[in-house]
Amino acid sequence: MIDKALEVYENMKKEEVEISSITYGCLINACIKNNNLQKSFDLYQELDSSNIEMNIVLYTTMIKAYSKKNNLSKVLEIFNKMKKDKNNFPNNVTYNSVIDCCIKCNNMREAENKFEDMKLNKIKPDIITFSTLIKGKKNPKIYLTFFLNFLS
Repeated sequence: MIDKALEVYENMKKEEVEISSITYGCLINACIKNNNLQKSFDLYQELDSSNIEMNIVLYTTMIKAYSKKNNLSKVLEIFNKMKKDKNNFPNNVTYNSVIDCCIKCNNMREAENKFEDMKLNKIKPDIITFSTLIKGKKNPKIYLTFFLNFLS
């Protein structure tokens, strides 16, 4: 199925059909779901060098793709680029994805920094945020306390 989608994409390029951010998003997501991460990275590079405007979904999807490879430096690079994009500031899904990658890469300090950054930017943490932070913490008491206060 993904091969056919990529074939259509290549034909669109040959025929000079305008390719939208939605097309890129669908293709990148399909590549990720089919464990063709390298192709998703290649598509992102094409998208990044084009005049097509990024959106929150595309940024977050690429963060998730690089997270699957435990590539924290690339995750943070995309995240920081997103924070500078006045039209696409990270939301709680984006923050959760970055925090999850930090945890998977055993970088609890960076995960906590992103959690603090989230609060400073008035992005409301959710149950995913807390469960992800607890997963990475040897002593989750601080997050449990914060979470209980958050619920009340």
